[in-house]
Amino acid sequence: MLQLFLKTFGLVFLAEMGDKTQLSALALAASAKMPHGKLVVFAGSALALVLTSAIAAVFGEAISRWISPKWVRTASGILFLVFGILLLHEAFQTPETPQETTAPVTAEASCK
Repeated sequence: MLQLFLKTFGLVFLAEMGDKTQLSALALAASAKMPHGKLVVFAGSALALVLTSAIAAVFGEAISRWISPKWVRTASGILFLVFGILLLHEAFQTPETPQETTAPVTAEASCK
């Protein structure tokens, strides 16, 4: 049981380092101008992670009753790859530099 706990902790800890959730919490804590704002951000983000992890654990345990854990792991791996490919595709579709906008021509500028 301890081995499963440590494996889960290590995997989730490493997966969450530097991801958009952590960066969002960092930005919220930095912009919180209230006393103890960082603690409020910590509590909110920790609760969100706990709830999403609980949902995943319950769903994963329930689905393993009908589907072999091997197939669940395979499907999870495939979904992970698909989301990664979609993210890379989106990243390469985004222009590197913002489009230049032209200022509207005014009567003064056209007379010069």
